[in-house]
Amino acid sequence: MIVPISSIFHTITVTVLDEFLKFIPTKFLFLYKKWKRV
Repeated sequence: MIVPISSIFHTITVTVLDEFLKFIPTKFLFLYKKWKRV
C-alpha cells in the first residue's frame, strides 16, 4: 500500500503541533517559577 505524501505530511504536522503545544506551557511555567523566585 502506497501512502500519499500529503498523509505523511499531515501526520508529521499534527505530531509536531501536539508536542509544541505540550512543550510551551511547560516552558512558560518553568520561566514563571524562576521569575517568581527573584
